[in-house]
Amino acid sequence: MYRLHGVAGCRLSASFICMPAGCLSSTCVSSLGGNFISPFGVALSGNGNLFLVDYLSGLVKQLNFISPPSLGFASTAVGSTSSDSPKSVTVTNDGNAALTIEVPSTGMNPKLSAGFTFSNSSTCPQVTSSSSAAALAAGASCVAAVSFSPTVPGSISGSMVITDDSLNAAGPAYTTQSISLSGPATAPPVTATTVIPSTSLTRNRATSAFIPVTATGGSGTLTYAVLPALPTGLSFSATTGTVSGTATVVSAATTYTVTVSSPNVASGTATFNLTVNPAVGAATAVASTSLALNSAATAFIPVTGSGGTSPLAYSVSPSLPAGLSFSSSTGAVSGTPTASRAAATYTVTVTDSNGATASATFSLTVSGPTATATVLTSSNHAPAFGTSVVLTATVTPASTDEPPGTINFYAGTTLLGSSTLNASGVATLSTTFPQGSATITAVYSGSARFAGSTSNALPVSALAGTSITLSATPTTQLFNSPIVLSAQVASATSGILTGTITFLDGTTAIANSPVAMNGQASYSVSSLEQGSHTLTASYSGDGNFQPSTSTGTGIAITVGNIDLNLGNDQNQTVVPGGVASYTFPLSPEVTPTFLYDVKLTATGLPPGATYTFSPATIPAGSASLPVTLTVQTAKTTGSLSPPASRGKSNSLRGLTAIALGAILPLIGFRRMRYRLTAIPRTLALALFTAVAVCATLELSGCGAGGFFGHTATTGTYTIIVTASSADLVRTSTVQLTIQ
Repeated sequence: MYRLHGVAGCRLSASFICMPAGCLSSTCVSSLGGNFISPFGVALSGNGNLFLVDYLSGLVKQLNFISPPSLGFASTAVGSTSSDSPKSVTVTNDGNAALTIEVPSTGMNPKLSAGFTFSNSSTCPQVTSSSSAAALAAGASCVAAVSFSPTVPGSISGSMVITDDSLNAAGPAYTTQSISLSGPATAPPVTATTVIPSTSLTRNRATSAFIPVTATGGSGTLTYAVLPALPTGLSFSATTGTVSGTATVVSAATTYTVTVSSPNVASGTATFNLTVNPAVGAATAVASTSLALNSAATAFIPVTGSGGTSPLAYSVSPSLPAGLSFSSSTGAVSGTPTASRAAATYTVTVTDSNGATASATFSLTVSGPTATATVLTSSNHAPAFGTSVVLTATVTPASTDEPPGTINFYAGTTLLGSSTLNASGVATLSTTFPQGSATITAVYSGSARFAGSTSNALPVSALAGTSITLSATPTTQLFNSPIVLSAQVASATSGILTGTITFLDGTTAIANSPVAMNGQASYSVSSLEQGSHTLTASYSGDGNFQPSTSTGTGIAITVGNIDLNLGNDQNQTVVPGGVASYTFPLSPEVTPTFLYDVKLTATGLPPGATYTFSPATIPAGSASLPVTLTVQTAKTTGSLSPPASRGKSNSLRGLTAIALGAILPLIGFRRMRYRLTAIPRTLALALFTAVAVCATLELSGCGAGGFFGHTATTGTYTIIVTASSADLVRTSTVQLTIQ
């Protein structure tokens, strides 16, 4: 029995006795001895031992009550459990408080040495690093049952260690109690086991190392031996029992015994069978052969294999022509070649189950088909869209196979149709071309003995028909005024028309206009010369639609003008203030009447002159009529500012102005008259005389630049007459001389 103490609070624990299980008499108790006459005091150490003091001798005696029991086990073979297992230790808590079995940082508490295990009959707590601490109540006991199961041979010793808080021990310095464990372990007998009962090798082929017999048991290093000796070239490992190397001789099936030994232990034996087969051989059986394209071949074996370890496998390189197959188990060639192949050398490799190989070659030819040529023609290369045409394909030489093959007709990549060749090698197809431009080809499929071919590329086009109409607004117009031309292109075939429309005046192109999305184009022309014109419109066409020209004789366009010819005798001479008249005809040209109102103006008149036209405006629709231009030249008129050409003295003019400014305000005013009467008569007479003289001098030469008048400017003037109608302007001139 192993007694421990639990302590609660500050209370002293009761004394305990640590003794082997079953020890209850005084024979298990330590004796003080003769030197202890008068024991004086007792002390209890932290680990549970007692110390006594003798009063007379002064000696101290230690009584050790914590010597734990030990467990010894019977001799046991490694890998087994001793016959006397389990053995038990009773653990009792003699204290007055619960004993705590602490949580270990790793492993288990109580902790056992290797080779020892707890039995299922144990009742003492077993605490792991992941569990909680366990408690043994005050006065309680538990049983720790231990079994001996050695893993290595030899004298095995160990311990069971309990970590707890006995005698108030506090962590981390907990109390540990250790119980010694021991027992002798013997090695197990050697057991040899066959893992590869039988194997076959190939001569001159490196062996993949293998271990035919394995062993267990024994102690220390095991050693291996084999009898009889292995075939030449093979080696046997005495430490691992491995067979390796390359057999260089053939050997019939032989049974070999492997003995496994261990020091101080009986040996074990096991057997295996080994065969060394002859080396693999490959021999050419059919050196060369020729097959017909698309004809079934009679199966044949070009290369035969021998020797080696069964089964033998066959492979060929490069790959056989399409349609032929190669048997990997027999090396036979069979099938129907579907592709021609010039004479080529093929290598057949024979491989046994150990990977030993041998190779041989043969030659194979697949005769190709007869080459052909295909020619394509069409009954019409540029039909209107939707019109049928006949395509004809001729293949030479004509196929004599059955079936002879077919012709596929394509527009680009689009299949138009197919037709079978006749005996003459001809195939036809009635079809329509797709709208626009295309390239037509004929592709011959070929037959069993005749190769396929592709014809020449045949460019064709199938454009949809179009029509174009033309209108003009207006159809009668004045020269230099716009006429709007409108053209509409249409087609019975749906689609978007592109391209341009050319407007023509007879055969002369006026303008090119792009076709809009709605098929329309327009152009405003104002450059047509006067006279009659015949206009047409022409559509250029595009990649899908045909060109077209407006129908009929075209649109008649009349371009009018104005005849403003004043003649050569329209020159007149007048005196200043005189009137000059010019009469001239104003006529429409090309058209019988004026198309728009005609307005007449004149420029370049002499200074001060005015003019009138009769009539001033000619309304649209009027025919030719005479027009009169009347020019009224300037008359003599008064002026406060004389012309500089007169050469009068500025001082004289100044005196005149001063005199008039002084005297005129006095005239008409009664008071002024009164005051004048007060001026001496002689002085007044002198003033009026002076004023009269100055005025006479200044105003002399009436109508010739005097104060009250001047002479109109003389000379010859070119008067410009302008007739304006809509956007048309016509001018002419007359001359006027003033003298």
